[in-house]
Amino acid sequence: MYSVLILLLILPIIYMRRLKNIGFFSIVILVFTFLAIGIILYMSIKIMQESPQELEDEYHITVTEDDRDYKYIDWVMLPVFCATMMTLFEGNQQILNLYSEADQPQNFYVIAFSCVIVLTIFVAMAVGYFGYLAFGKASKSVILYNLPNEDPLSITAKICYILTICGSFVIVVQPIFYIIERANWYQSLGSYGSDEDEQ
Repeated sequence: MYSVLILLLILPIIYMRRLKNIGFFSIVILVFTFLAIGIILYMSIKIMQESPQELEDEYHITVTEDDRDYKYIDWVMLPVFCATMMTLFEGNQQILNLYSEADQPQNFYVIAFSCVIVLTIFVAMAVGYFGYLAFGKASKSVILYNLPNEDPLSITAKICYILTICGSFVIVVQPIFYIIERANWYQSLGSYGSDEDEQ
């Protein structure tokens, strides 16, 4: 049921033909994204300052003192870190489409590179470090799973994250439409329909 509701929500946006037409939608999704990140950082800092017993009483979260026995460098986990960082750029196949729509293509890659570096350093590392300091060894693959399920702020962060995923799907699916619409079989279908209309 939830999947059908989400599909109905994003279907009209998916069928927009040009990227600039979904620009305002992308801005709204970015607001939800950074709102979720802000809530995650706030909750992580708040949880980091509380003892395991206080967390159990207030949020029903189980974090032990052993979990907070931090290991600041673990070279064995370096490949896992690299794989996790790569998933942050799952929309990179959209780069060429964005490049073709840019008003100043000569500056596009410099701006894109700068944005990627800033997001990696200030967003991904901040969430990773504060999440680890809050939950230690109990940290899960997605930090949202660690947040308390009954806390209103945590629920808000999860809703914002769902909207972010829906919004990224709208962007990522555009190259598929680009390829399909330029395929011979697709164009022949279009010309067949127009021939019938002329008759």
